[in-house]
Amino acid sequence: MASLYASTYPDHVHKLALIFPAFVLFDDVKETYQELGSPSFEDLPDSLTHHGATLGKIYLIDALDGDARTIQEKITAPTLIVHGTNDTIVPYRYALEASQTIPNSQLVTVEGGGHWIDETFSQTTLPALQEFLKD
Repeated sequence: MASLYASTYPDHVHKLALIFPAFVLFDDVKETYQELGSPSFEDLPDSLTHHGATLGKIYLIDALDGDARTIQEKITAPTLIVHGTNDTIVPYRYALEASQTIPNSQLVTVEGGGHWIDETFSQTTLPALQEFLKD
């Protein structure tokens, strides 16, 4: 959501910190839609559960038209991306791709980190986050 906001309203965002950003979202939705047999929008279920979260029909329909790369290319604010190499919800490669696509971005890698905040995350990330947020 933060990256979408930053790409839509670039004048409103001075800096952007993305922690475990869900850049996999659009690929996940397209895969789920195919698994459902690519039904007409009217035939989609009112909601479904994905990675433990309940998603509504409107969410699916809106996300089907989305493209992470297009959103990333429109971000103009300096951006810090924090991501773990063992994230099983959003694979690390999405953070790598984003760091190459978002202009003026920096990737902080949490070696062995998953999709959660723990002591390793804190030790790796807090100094970089504090430095990034100065000014």
